[in-house]
Amino acid sequence: MLEGAGRQLRLGLSVLAVAAIAAGPLGCSKWGGRAREPLPPGFQTGEAEIQDGRHYPWVKFGRQGCYGPCPVYSVEVEPDGRITWNGKRYVVHKGEATKQLPEEKLRELEHLVAQPWIRELERDCCGCIDITDEPSVEIELFEEGRLFRIFHNYGCESAPAELKSLEESIDRIVGVDEWVGPDEERKKAE
Repeated sequence: MLEGAGRQLRLGLSVLAVAAIAAGPLGCSKWGGRAREPLPPGFQTGEAEIQDGRHYPWVKFGRQGCYGPCPVYSVEVEPDGRITWNGKRYVVHKGEATKQLPEEKLRELEHLVAQPWIRELERDCCGCIDITDEPSVEIELFEEGRLFRIFHNYGCESAPAELKSLEESIDRIVGVDEWVGPDEERKKAE
């Protein structure tokens, strides 16, 4: 009897795991604390035409948390180099902050996000969950009425190595270290 109950429990947990994976990564319906408008179904990585008349930043970048002290924040960069930071968890500066990106850093960011391989990523290349409890990163590029989004779960082992380098470069160019802070301070900030 106990053996049958154990089998039922394993089956139930398997069904829940499949349902959770099918539902997608947790926290994807939020971006920096604001609900975002839904895009086409299954739109994790790819491109969509946007004609809703709303303002979109040129580059939007955000890190989502894990079960540990992973920093959670979003950064929006306007075409003129204006940056808006929104720190959520495990960051020294919580809430909004703004600064101006110097012209040379703005050009560096333009060059970085113009790389053709970014737009050639497969639709579901980077959102899989091979390893659980990993942070995720989302990048949105809005250019000429088109929105290109990349969702990268760090637990997805099939994601291209260049993607992590791209994410680290955006962090470096934008200068998020001043808001994220050193590890020890971040951990205390929660």
